[in-house]
Amino acid sequence: MFIRLTDKHKKLILWAMVVIIVPAFVLWGSSAMRGNKENIIGKIKEKPITRDDFLPYLELAQIYFLMNADKEQTINTEDIYSLAANFYLLLYQADKESVKVSDQEVIDHIQKIPYFSPDNEFMPSKYQQFIKYLGRQMNRRFLARNFEEYVRSVLKREKLFNKHVTIKVTDQEVKKAYKIKIQEAKIAYLLIPYDLLEIDANVPSSTLKDFYQENKSLFRREKKIKVKYISLDPGSKEIENTITYLEAGNNLDDLKELDVEETDFFGVNQPIADIGFAPQINQPLFNLEKGETSPPFKIKEQVFVFQKIDEQEASVPAFSQIQDEVKKVYLKDQAESLAEKMAENIIKEVKATGNNKLKGYAKRKEIEYTKTEPFKYLNYIPGFGLSKKISDLVFFDLEEGQLYSKPLVRKNGVYVVKLLEKTDIDPDKFKAEKENYYQDLKANKEIEKRVEYLNNLRNKLSFQLEVPQ
Repeated sequence: MFIRLTDKHKKLILWAMVVIIVPAFVLWGSSAMRGNKENIIGKIKEKPITRDDFLPYLELAQIYFLMNADKEQTINTEDIYSLAANFYLLLYQADKESVKVSDQEVIDHIQKIPYFSPDNEFMPSKYQQFIKYLGRQMNRRFLARNFEEYVRSVLKREKLFNKHVTIKVTDQEVKKAYKIKIQEAKIAYLLIPYDLLEIDANVPSSTLKDFYQENKSLFRREKKIKVKYISLDPGSKEIENTITYLEAGNNLDDLKELDVEETDFFGVNQPIADIGFAPQINQPLFNLEKGETSPPFKIKEQVFVFQKIDEQEASVPAFSQIQDEVKKVYLKDQAESLAEKMAENIIKEVKATGNNKLKGYAKRKEIEYTKTEPFKYLNYIPGFGLSKKISDLVFFDLEEGQLYSKPLVRKNGVYVVKLLEKTDIDPDKFKAEKENYYQDLKANKEIEKRVEYLNNLRNKLSFQLEVPQ
């Protein structure tokens, strides 16, 4: 059985640390890292990291998972290497900043672990039993000293985080989090859809040209590339042979025994044909020089090697090439402006007359009127979908019966929104549950800030590491 030694929020924070660095990994065999006698698997500040250097950090990650993972969780090689990478990066920085943890601090921490001190009295027998358990699970000789160094590493890491990550949670934030979970609201709205508005489609060419000149950014084409690629089964001997062959200066097309696929041009945020959306590799492919071959990447249980064969720089096509597109965008812009103007006029009339009964305006203007069922902040809102902007407006800006003072411009049309009703919170229930919400909010903030610090540190130290297949 696993033995959990951390409380709920600390465990949440530590578990989140496991997954942060995965996007920086590539597979064994990268041409930038392989083939030298030191068995280099990564680098930090241009200093090589060898397999032997990294072994102690793999042990730290293994101990962590043995202590904290649930039975139903599947721990794979990438999880272990990812957490080990985090240990390496943070402990490297802790040493640079002379962060120290004394023997007494280690002893105090171990003695406070509830499993070892069930009645607030440290039991050496339980401690030794646990050390033997770790040894059996890791299938090697394991001493109390090994566990104590693990604890030292964790405490050192915590000291580094505490030095650089400051968390503050206000009463207002706690109350907002409570409202988000508890409150319900109903709204009514008018929708002025673009596709029902009559817009004159006979637009002079000169008008379209002026619109094109004033809004060139709307027609900008992003940079695109075209690649060739091969796919291999993980663990195949062909991977090493293929990389060796390509490092010798050969092209993918020279691999006669393998099927070489070629894509159409695609953008950095677009899926790759027949592979799908793989953001972890798109940017590295765009960074390749024309004709350069990528390291191998593992995607959907296959290993891919790419070669960049062509690229199109970002540009704005000439007006003559996209006149129909310019007209389409122009007409949509006109429809949006007209719909927004209609909504503004309704809001002005409400302010002038004091009559905010939207149903009457809908009938007179021949537009759609909708009244929703009760919904919570995180719910799907009929007519809007999942929208943080609308939820913030409804739950935190409007009072019951209040009309929002601006039109809401959306993809399908322009809305006029009124809050019909909103439930209040029970002060006694809030008081009873406030501490739980405070702790959850603090934990989430801490995760966010630690992730931010760790990623900044990774970039600052130019940290890279390979992960085995």
